[in-house]
Amino acid sequence: MNQSSVFFKHHSFNKELNSDLELLIHCSKNAVAYAIKTIKSNQIIAIYSVQNKPHAMDVLRNELKNRIELQQHFKEVHICYAAGNEILVPEWIANKPQNWINNFLVPSNDKNLIPTETINGMVPMVEIPDELERLLQEFGFHKINYYHPVSVFLNKEDGLYIDFNSNSAYFVYLKNNTLQFQKTFEITNADELNYFILLLKDQLNIENETPVFLLGLIDQGDNYYARIIKYFKEVNFHINENSSFKETINQNLPEHYFTALISLNTCASLAEN
Repeated sequence: MNQSSVFFKHHSFNKELNSDLELLIHCSKNAVAYAIKTIKSNQIIAIYSVQNKPHAMDVLRNELKNRIELQQHFKEVHICYAAGNEILVPEWIANKPQNWINNFLVPSNDKNLIPTETINGMVPMVEIPDELERLLQEFGFHKINYYHPVSVFLNKEDGLYIDFNSNSAYFVYLKNNTLQFQKTFEITNADELNYFILLLKDQLNIENETPVFLLGLIDQGDNYYARIIKYFKEVNFHINENSSFKETINQNLPEHYFTALISLNTCASLAEN
């Protein structure tokens, strides 16, 4: 998708839905994706994505300001900000006031450390840019839920999950229904991917028979895919089972491109239980 943006809208999208909507946002410093979802019927009625933008927050601001489909009342906003910089802390630390936490875990000058959902007894503290928080407040969003990137992979079957972005890959390894490893690596070519695959196989004792699930910007037959099937016997594309989502993109792009974004819907449901 390079720098070109894509936007799809479900045929059922209309103004009458504006009292029953949630906004899902998955972003980083150089990419933005969002989806509009109905709460009661669980329909994905609009979806947007763009990669390789040097100022992703400016893109999001422009979308919020000018995209008519975003001129709605959203009951909740669910956001995953993939900063590539997070730390796991015990629950008793995460429950302390922000000022207390900053005595031990100092965020960047323009970011705040925000605790997310508990994972294996530990709480991920993710860095959220001040600019993102100000932007959401500017456009009147009040009920905002933040999620760690690993959230969309929890409660999945065991295996190695790899989420590809334009210049990085996020690895998540689940074994015995437990999170074993998660980390983002900067990857710009197949040789770099090859290095990290061999590193993780060695350090985590990942066997060739381990199922691998791919999502994000990867396609069957490209150089990345060729390296992965070289080392693993079972390789699948990980998609979100949502019929309305399939109708919305109308098969214009592969479903697995949007799995991490659409799965925030599942994260939200788990957070509410």
